[in-house]
Amino acid sequence: METSTLGPPFGSTPDEKEVQQKYRNLFKTPEGEDVLSHLLTMLHYFDEIVNEDDRVLRNFAITLLDILGIAEVMKPRKFVETFLRIPLTGE
Repeated sequence: METSTLGPPFGSTPDEKEVQQKYRNLFKTPEGEDVLSHLLTMLHYFDEIVNEDDRVLRNFAITLLDILGIAEVMKPRKFVETFLRIPLTGE
């Protein structure tokens, strides 16, 4: 069983759902996808964390993903389920 110390996911209230939809609308365009990829890279989301400054930035990236409703996919079980649905190269 998975537990979170972060509390309820963002989007639990009507106001948060409205903000969440605005973020998703912004980032679901081709340009928005490029910007989100760039932000996650600059926030060291894909990097090994070697110092506290990078950890703070990565934590903000996780918050951004939570606002977008993507953080749920990053829970271990959901990640594995999603990952295993991706076809292997050459299939």
